[in-house]
Amino acid sequence: MKSHYILPALLLTASAQAASLVHYDFEGFAAGTAVTSAYPTAFTRGSYVGSVDIQTSASYITVGDGVTNPWDGNLLRGSIRRNPVAPGIYIVDDAAAVQRDAYFSFTYTPTEETSLTTINLQAAVGAGDTVNIVLRSSLTGLTVNDAIDDILITAQINLGERQQLSFDLSGVAEFQNMTDPVTFYFYTNTQGDTGNSLFYLDDLTLEGTTVPEPSSLGLLAIAGTAFLTRRRVRRP
Repeated sequence: MKSHYILPALLLTASAQAASLVHYDFEGFAAGTAVTSAYPTAFTRGSYVGSVDIQTSASYITVGDGVTNPWDGNLLRGSIRRNPVAPGIYIVDDAAAVQRDAYFSFTYTPTEETSLTTINLQAAVGAGDTVNIVLRSSLTGLTVNDAIDDILITAQINLGERQQLSFDLSGVAEFQNMTDPVTFYFYTNTQGDTGNSLFYLDDLTLEGTTVPEPSSLGLLAIAGTAFLTRRRVRRP
């Protein structure tokens, strides 16, 4: 590559970096470990990490009142059933999930301008269950009409099945060139079943593209200019 192409190439490369911004692996708790404290509960489990050279901040996973007895043995498990504070009310559809806070959530705080692309996770349900997950966020609204996307989970945990879920965020304006925190809410319902339904989650990842601060680009430009100057001086 000719020297006069190097600096523009470096700046273009640095101007946008696609990365895995947050990863929850749900490791570290023995199977069957119950959470018994009051909801919503901030789980001190699961890791969240930013990719190399990407500074990110994320919360622990939190659950609402409508998801009971969450635990994980290298998985996050939730039981969707009638709310204990409102007997007879079942989480049978999305409207009930919103009304009864049947969700799990996390908050992502960008430290530089960020455009979000996807949320990926693995999921399964208990034997004979089906669970629908509906994604909402603090930036787009939390009412029934504010759903971003929904995915039905049918993979059976007892059969060793896992289902890869992917929520596309690239077309949502609120997630492009963002600098403010966002909380994602994954509302869960039992698809009409009035019994208990179980769901299991693993390897939740938030993907996106970050743009370095202007100061970082300025330093890179200075370094690139110095590099080009040094090359010219060395020429015979």
